[in-house]
Amino acid sequence: MANSPSIQPRAALGITGGGRKLSPSGRTLVATQGASALQRSPDGVLMPGLRLMKCSPGTAKEGKLTRSAENAVRLGLVWLGRGQADARRSIWSLSMFKEHLESNDAFVIAEVGQNHQGDLSVARDYIRIFAMAGADAVKFQTRNNKYLFSSEAYDAPYQSENAFADTYGLHRESLELNPEWLPQLKEDCVKYGVKFMSTPFDEPSLELLEKIDIDILKVASFDLGNLPLIHRIARMGKPVVMSVGGGKIDQIRSSVRVLLDHHDEVAVLHCVSEYPCEYNRLGLDNIAVLINEFPECTIGSSDHFNGTLSGPVAYLKGARVFEKHVTLNRAWKGTDHSFALEPEGFRKFVRDIGRVRHMMPPKSTEELGTERVFRKLGKFLIAYTDIKAGQLITLDSLSGRIFNTRHIPVRESNQVIGRVAKRDIAKGEPIEYADLAQA
Repeated sequence: MANSPSIQPRAALGITGGGRKLSPSGRTLVATQGASALQRSPDGVLMPGLRLMKCSPGTAKEGKLTRSAENAVRLGLVWLGRGQADARRSIWSLSMFKEHLESNDAFVIAEVGQNHQGDLSVARDYIRIFAMAGADAVKFQTRNNKYLFSSEAYDAPYQSENAFADTYGLHRESLELNPEWLPQLKEDCVKYGVKFMSTPFDEPSLELLEKIDIDILKVASFDLGNLPLIHRIARMGKPVVMSVGGGKIDQIRSSVRVLLDHHDEVAVLHCVSEYPCEYNRLGLDNIAVLINEFPECTIGSSDHFNGTLSGPVAYLKGARVFEKHVTLNRAWKGTDHSFALEPEGFRKFVRDIGRVRHMMPPKSTEELGTERVFRKLGKFLIAYTDIKAGQLITLDSLSGRIFNTRHIPVRESNQVIGRVAKRDIAKGEPIEYADLAQA
């Protein structure tokens, strides 16, 4: 696997004198009551023994960290709480989807699925690599295949270029995570500052995930409308993400009602169940329908498009939770690798979603015309011909020229035309407001 890029702690975190500023995103992380000034080692890394809290302008909520802080944790640059255990609890206290909806931050899920090829070391690499690429959660899938499939379906011959065995049941078993690996994977998620998430496809798998205290549960599009399983998932009290691919509105409504009967940490993701999904089949306008239909839920997008543009567009439509299939190599054997994003593609997916809201606010009017390029190369009004005192300034009276000194910018010619010259102005001479009178 490729090595993760090195990051200079001080530059990455924006640490300044006194240790008060940490977040380059504009939020500030400060020590909570009882903790003194931030301690820094010579290389700028924060030292153990510090508790942090998030401060939005004028407010502070303990234990809720910005993405910048979480990234710092997962990179091993920041120690929080009174030891590592407190640090983990501080991170996990983040209100899952409502927090992101209120702040307009995106919550991005790296969907590994079964692209780990049934290999623990590869599964662990996914967590480490996609945490570094900006994921908020890393998601797997959990099945008890002998429970999920009838014996006939389990033993059915399976011949495909992507087959890992001669029967479908054994093919699926080759791609499953061994239940004994799950605690290790959860520990890795804690280590790298991401949520551990999985889709239980059956009740035994749900019980297994409950035992390891999974962070987030997923209802796959396959189980939309499967109200008994949805009820069992929801009553665990964990945040739930549900994709609605292939679902009619009555099926979505009934499923959401069951979830909301238990709690409101529910994300409903627009999804088109096509693998891959072409750009002209994404149907992202449906996000607005879901927002209107389910105001109690956080709405998002789960897509199987093989590019990154779907994320920023979905954000513009109102999506705040995103699920994207990921792979370490698109050429690997398996049905879900070819349309999944590799680490660099996923990093750009996260980056570009995060940039969208910062692209929207217009520049203040005070800044307009003062940009550096205009200060350097902006034109100023000059007399195009000799102008006599008392002469009316017209379109034919003016031209523009670049000077090292500042005069009337050509963009203000509308304020000059129609005025009267108070003195003679020679051809080529810059014009000043002091030279002009109202007509």
